Amino acid sequence: MKRHLNLSILSVFALIALVSAFCYTGGNTLAQRLQRQVIDVHTHVSPFPGAPTAVSEAAVRRAVEIMDANGIIKMVDLSGGFGQRLKDNIAIFEKIAPGRFVPFTNIDFSKVNDPQFSKKAMADLEEAHRLGARGLKIFKALGLTYKDANGKLIRFDDPRFDPVWTKCGELGIPVWFHVGDPAAFFRPPTPDNERYAELKVHPEWSFYGDQFPTREELLTQMVNVLLRHPETTFVGVHFGNNPENYRYVAAVLDRCPNFNIDTAARVGEIGRHDPIKLREFFIKYQDRILFGSDIVFRPDNIELGVPMPGKRTNEDAKAFYDTHWKFFETAARNMDHPTPIQGDWKVNAINLPPQVLGKFYLDNARRIIPGLK
Repeated sequence: MKRHLNLSILSVFALIALVSAFCYTGGNTLAQRLQRQVIDVHTHVSPFPGAPTAVSEAAVRRAVEIMDANGIIKMVDLSGGFGQRLKDNIAIFEKIAPGRFVPFTNIDFSKVNDPQFSKKAMADLEEAHRLGARGLKIFKALGLTYKDANGKLIRFDDPRFDPVWTKCGELGIPVWFHVGDPAAFFRPPTPDNERYAELKVHPEWSFYGDQFPTREELLTQMVNVLLRHPETTFVGVHFGNNPENYRYVAAVLDRCPNFNIDTAARVGEIGRHDPIKLREFFIKYQDRILFGSDIVFRPDNIELGVPMPGKRTNEDAKAFYDTHWKFFETAARNMDHPTPIQGDWKVNAINLPPQVLGKFYLDNARRIIPGLK
């Protein structure tokens, strides 16, 4: 009996060793490595709004390959579009990988100065909801690009959008929104700018000059909308649109219970903070932070958090996700971050507790996005 018991115990340990050999080794417990399931709430599988065609089947198939290789059970597609294109995108997703992609809709801003804009946008939202869209994504062009009939930039908190935010609340549609951009993009794009390498590749991302609002003004507009629409759920992407100042983000989270955040493409920025303080932030707001990567799929390429010249492989994508797991799951110091073009510096990992990781990777997305399982 004792001999059989010993053999059984040895068999269990052998099984654990075998399974763990096929699992990512960066987690802080074996159970964590075996159980990690992730919903990536910030991806772009469909072409960005304005593209004439629906998502390519090649992009969807590659997305599935990368999901399967990295423990991503679902991806939220933030660039689903509207109307027929949204319908086509959803059909392609369901044809290739039923249930794996979560489509979001976007607003048609081409007639933003039409007196009937708000009415049309609300009708489009209702149609998108009927088709199966689970949320709305607003891009940074609102506040930085779109102009009124007099050539003046339209504010994010412009009253014409109030009926849209209200309608989202009525439909139970959460709003993912991007306001402003990194602080460095509002400073002179000169060699002493810490993100000069990125701005050289993307000069259109410079918002320095009197023709643009200040970053502080854009953040104020953001808070105005949050306060005016407490019945609507909002997710401020890119770490609440202010990764440079987690204390500011904390203050908005405290003031606005309808506000949540994702981490897309900002590990390089938040990883510069004191890791102990940042870990405390994640623990305190563990019910309101969602995992996002900002991976983008093209028919013949992928972008890993930021567009860069050259081709990216599936192995590159695995390294990209593994760096995220390492940052959130270990206590590594002076590690590389996932988007090196965003800054030539190292970051410190924050070693989140397993129960916080479960909410961050999975449970918060399931709660905030309607219909997720």
